[in-house]
Amino acid sequence: MHSAPATHPSHQPDAADLWREAGRGFARLFHASAAFSWFQSSTACLALSGVACPDLNRGVIDTGPAIAEDVLKMTTRLREHHVPGLLLITDAAGHDARAVAESVGLVSVGRMPLMVMKAQQLKPPSRQFSLRRVVDGADLLAAIHVMATAFDLSAEMVDQVFTEALLAARDIDTALVLDGDHPVGAIQATTTAGVTGIWSMATLPEHRRRGIARAALTEVLNQHFAKGSHTAFLIATESGRALYDAFGFEVIDWCEVWLCQND
Repeated sequence: MHSAPATHPSHQPDAADLWREAGRGFARLFHASAAFSWFQSSTACLALSGVACPDLNRGVIDTGPAIAEDVLKMTTRLREHHVPGLLLITDAAGHDARAVAESVGLVSVGRMPLMVMKAQQLKPPSRQFSLRRVVDGADLLAAIHVMATAFDLSAEMVDQVFTEALLAARDIDTALVLDGDHPVGAIQATTTAGVTGIWSMATLPEHRRRGIARAALTEVLNQHFAKGSHTAFLIATESGRALYDAFGFEVIDWCEVWLCQND
């Protein structure tokens, strides 16, 4: 089984640290896929699950001495593997990276903020949902169903990426959110050297606006802060940002998202 090397920041992480951790976070999330591969430079990381879904092949490119080369290498890698993917080019990478992305036929599909919060005790919401860590195949299938449905992805493709090999990973947690005995949400978190990344916060469409995401995020953050994490970060979607703002996450940087279609 592949695994991404850990980072060990010795200081409060800044945007550059967190973008690097985000790139490695994608590698941790996808490493259980049988077709997993990845590319890394000092300021860029591309993680390929190998399935034909752009959300499941992602890269991060931050400012550095070889920005143009990184964009070209990542685009070439995606096309050689015949899979679509998303490249997150940070604002710090600047005009040069965007110009290269355009020149090789990538398509800009929007912007996303990098958000961060320091450790604190969060008050649980009044409406309680239970959280159960995924430790067996049955719960993993349930989490896959929730994530695929919530993000309008192919369940078959998600299943190819989040295989049972993921259950052995020590630096990634997948959890189900339950309403009674019924799975209604899912969430994933990675932790490295006191930094927790939040990923794949999913709620079934018919259960949205019930406080499920708030309950899940509160529980996961409290657990990880209690275990010693000093910082949490995430890359927010447009629909999720209001929730993260309410939690106290702060925007510290932005990226532009570029699609490599490989039709």
